[in-house]
Amino acid sequence: FLSYEDAAVILAKRIQAVAAHYRLDRENLGAVLRDNLHLLDRPRPLAEMDRSKNVIPTPFYSELLEEARRMRPSMIVVDHLRSAGGGLNGSDPAAMGVVLGLLGELAKESGAAVLVLAHLKKGADADPDPGNVRGASSVTDEARGAWEIRRTGSDVTLTRTKSNHAQEGVSVKLRLVESAGSVCLETAGPVFRDPEMLIPEVVAWFKANPAAHVNPSGVLNGRGRNATDLLASVNAVHPWARPTDITAAIKSMISSGRLSVQTTRTPDRHTTETLALDPDFSEAFDDDDTPF
Repeated sequence: FLSYEDAAVILAKRIQAVAAHYRLDRENLGAVLRDNLHLLDRPRPLAEMDRSKNVIPTPFYSELLEEARRMRPSMIVVDHLRSAGGGLNGSDPAAMGVVLGLLGELAKESGAAVLVLAHLKKGADADPDPGNVRGASSVTDEARGAWEIRRTGSDVTLTRTKSNHAQEGVSVKLRLVESAGSVCLETAGPVFRDPEMLIPEVVAWFKANPAAHVNPSGVLNGRGRNATDLLASVNAVHPWARPTDITAAIKSMISSGRLSVQTTRTPDRHTTETLALDPDFSEAFDDDDTPF
């Protein structure tokens, strides 16, 4: 973690806030951080201009590259881009293109994902756009992916504005919460509520409760103890899920054959519909299978 902006003491407070909010085991967390988080809170610039006005890597970048090759980290975070470029003109496309190229080399040589933080420019468009990043357009042109964060009060929206391998324009909602004298983020659910995200929890509940009676519209209408229990079980993992979202997931599972609607008779001989997990389908497709 190359932190050009915040000192180690500030980052430590944020980690403590995360540990307190999510009730993490602080003793074990300390050991994990010592082994996996390597912080440089006073890093030097990665690039500079030589006497011929060419942008070249600094000696510090060469040291960083060798260390990354040795350590093979999973991720390298650079906070933030303008400071990483030192005295270079952040609005110069050629200069910033070289800086992004060096970061690309760092990713390739170390096998790590390189996450670079940058500020939005003044007067940025109201809608998320890769051109909203402060400085040269080459910043996002050279990146494989770009995300934009917008904050309104305690609500935070993270939107993917560029990606070589995924759909653009997808957003997730986050929330800033106070914790242990600092703040941390928690999920507030997706901006686009995808019922397919709920299917693993629905499957897990039916597997754990094979004799349960749930009417196809029971979750939506709040009818029946088992339907209420299913709703609570899904909400424990996805707090954003509404009865309509879970019902949409159930309908999708019925359409695909993963859930079947069976007709049964009550003790007073009335007929009623109940949902059942298809045993053949559930054996052929595990919960962690990737749909194509």
